[in-house]
Amino acid sequence: MLSYPNNLRLLVLIAIASIVLAITGTISWILAVIVLLVVKGIIIYGCSVLSSGFFMPVSCRGNTTEKKVALTFDDGPAGKNTEVVLELLKEENISAVFFCIGKNIAGREATVQRMHQEGHVVANHSFGHGAMFDLLGSTAMIDDLRRADAVVQRVTGKAPKLFRPPYGVINPALTKAIKTVDYQPIGWSIRSFDTTAGSAEALTQRVIRNLHPGAVILLHDRCDLTVAALRKIIREIRHEGYSFERADRLLQLTPYA
Repeated sequence: MLSYPNNLRLLVLIAIASIVLAITGTISWILAVIVLLVVKGIIIYGCSVLSSGFFMPVSCRGNTTEKKVALTFDDGPAGKNTEVVLELLKEENISAVFFCIGKNIAGREATVQRMHQEGHVVANHSFGHGAMFDLLGSTAMIDDLRRADAVVQRVTGKAPKLFRPPYGVINPALTKAIKTVDYQPIGWSIRSFDTTAGSAEALTQRVIRNLHPGAVILLHDRCDLTVAALRKIIREIRHEGYSFERADRLLQLTPYA
C-alpha cells in the first residue's frame, strides 16, 4: 500500500506523464485534462478527509466491535458554554477530550484546570486556528503548535500529545509539523455538523443515525446548539446500548508527553 510521500509522488508523475503524452500527441488534451482533474481531486480529498490517511495515519475510530463511543469537543474553551458542557459531563459521568485553541485559554485558565481535574484530556487544536493556518510553512506551524502546548502545560502541568488539525485539513507542511513535534493526530468518524445544524433535534438525530462501535464524535463546546442538545444526545446514545469511553483510551493513544 502506498503512503505519503510515495502516493503524492505517484500522482505528480501521473500528472506530468499525461501532459507529456498530450504534447507528443499520444493522448488527447481532453484526456490529459481529465487526468489532471482526477489527480487534483484525489489530493483535495487527501487533504480534507483525515480518515483517508493520504498524508499520514490519523486515528479516527476505535478498533472495536464493542458498542463504545467517545465524545470530543473542539474550539474551546468558550466561557459559559464550556462550563455548562463540563457540568453536564460531570452529571453524566463521562470523560471527554477537549481540543483547545491556545489563544482562547487566556482568561479562562480556571475552565481548563477544571477540564483536567475532572478527568478530561486537554489536547492541542493549534494556538491561533487562523483562517490562513493551512497556508503556513511547517516552521510557522510548529511555532504555533508549540505555543499552544506551552499554554496548556502552564495551566495543567501536562504537555499535549493529541492534536486535531484546524478545520480538519492536513497537508505536507502540517504532516511535517506533526511528525517533528511527535503528536498523535486525531480525527473523527461522526461529524455532527453542530456548527450548521438547524435545530437541536436535527443535531441529535444526525449523531444517532451515524452511531457505530468505536465512533469518535466531533462536537464544538462553543456552539449554543451543542449545549442545548448534548444531554439528549448522551441519553439517546445510551438508549441505543452504547457506553462512553475517553477518546485516547478508545483509540489506545497516550494523551500527554
